Amino acid sequence: MRSNRKFLIPLLLFLLSFLLRLALLSRGPYHVDGLALAIEAEKTFNTQQLHFLFGPGYPLTVLTGALFVGIFKIFSVNDPVMAVNFMSAVFGAACVPLLYLIVRRMFNGPTAVFSSVALSLLPTFFALSTYGKNHTQAIFFLLLGIFFILRYRESKNIAALLWAGLSLGFLGATRIQDMLLMLIPLSVLFWRGIDAEHDSQPTIITKNNLCKTLWALWTIAALTVLLFHVPFLLQSTNNHYQNQFSNFFQIGLTANYLGISPRMLSFSLFLTAREFTVPGIICSLLGLALLSRDKRRTLFFLLLWIIVPIAFYGNLRTTVPRFLVISFIPLAIALGYFVSQVIRSRPKTKYLVVILFSVLICFPFLKIYPTLSLRHTHEQLPRFSRWVGQKTPKNARIITADEALFIEYYARRSTLPQLHSMTAPVRPEELAEYKNRVDQLLSQGIPVYIIVQGAYQGTIYETFNVFIENNYDLINVGDKAAEDWHRGEHHWVIGRWTLFQIAPKASAGH
Repeated sequence: MRSNRKFLIPLLLFLLSFLLRLALLSRGPYHVDGLALAIEAEKTFNTQQLHFLFGPGYPLTVLTGALFVGIFKIFSVNDPVMAVNFMSAVFGAACVPLLYLIVRRMFNGPTAVFSSVALSLLPTFFALSTYGKNHTQAIFFLLLGIFFILRYRESKNIAALLWAGLSLGFLGATRIQDMLLMLIPLSVLFWRGIDAEHDSQPTIITKNNLCKTLWALWTIAALTVLLFHVPFLLQSTNNHYQNQFSNFFQIGLTANYLGISPRMLSFSLFLTAREFTVPGIICSLLGLALLSRDKRRTLFFLLLWIIVPIAFYGNLRTTVPRFLVISFIPLAIALGYFVSQVIRSRPKTKYLVVILFSVLICFPFLKIYPTLSLRHTHEQLPRFSRWVGQKTPKNARIITADEALFIEYYARRSTLPQLHSMTAPVRPEELAEYKNRVDQLLSQGIPVYIIVQGAYQGTIYETFNVFIENNYDLINVGDKAAEDWHRGEHHWVIGRWTLFQIAPKASAGH
């Protein structure tokens, strides 16, 4: 009976988290990354050959997506977008009981319940659980790795060490940047452990063994990551993949990373405060302060877990809430610890504290709920893309911004990318070459269209837009509502996007 009760709470946490996510599952691929994942996952399933996404390829994400695509096909559901959205919901819900098991080992049952419930309802984490993305999967493998590290610290069981290494390798095969950022915090956890009865400080004699096993842990993880990337290197497209992989780190560490930027860090702190609310952040900080009294090893690990990822993600030029979710988890743990300690020190106030905690975690969730509900019932960008397909001939070329993949998938039209100045100014020779390309298409009788106010129409496209207006006449075909995802999961950004047909300047014929 006691054994059954041991698994009852994790099971309930999973079921409640999963059902809530299922009720708000995104109807379409809200984000371009989700659509790309659905496409590559379906290709992988159909061809039995691993396809890669952008950047480092994210092989395990694609493989897992292909698995869910296959499961959906068994039930005659031929919708890869819904399959990968469902995948995110499963992994997002699975993170909740897993965090419960970890925090129960670190502290106690009440802290584990409060922490896992707080994680489940974190707005950005919840939103990521409703559409196809690899963040929830990465967090699941991160938590699984932490769970087995704690198991190894407790039992010195080699199987636990092996599973810890494999889990961290799965993390790297899902989001390699997250694995690299967590290398220091996880190594510290493995070396120093936590403040718990079953986890004591290593003696001088055992430190040599710990050093060897730490090396073994990351060797297993690295080999696992390499194993998942080997298929990319053996394919005929390996040169393209290697260039893509190299550019991913080059751009991420140079053009996109600003160093320690007070402006971006302030923005990241604002995003964090919005996630928890100001009272919630204060409670999390108080929880960390309480840990400094008698759980300093645990505190040190949690602080590294917060600071190291934020030091990178929080200083990116393109920082968005989903990048910071990995650092929200230890703050949720600290919040749970603070609430449980207040109840422990003042038992008579426990009902009041639970009510206040419920308000604290529900308030930010209720703010994002309308957006999630709208995405559950509407798929604005796919709908706009299908409309473009209806308004244009099959041989048309559509000049697009970041919505290109949507146009190619839903409208079944070829696209031309707009020139932008995100990393460098648009050069005159680039514009001249682009004009020659468009003129050649028009001379061949191939119609060319452009979407104005498309995804991410910022100042980086200003030079290109002026170039189009100066060199061509624009014939208004119509406009339709579409959603721009760039402001992040919290925002429902709807605008009227206009489709124009491009024609030579009338004066050009005289």
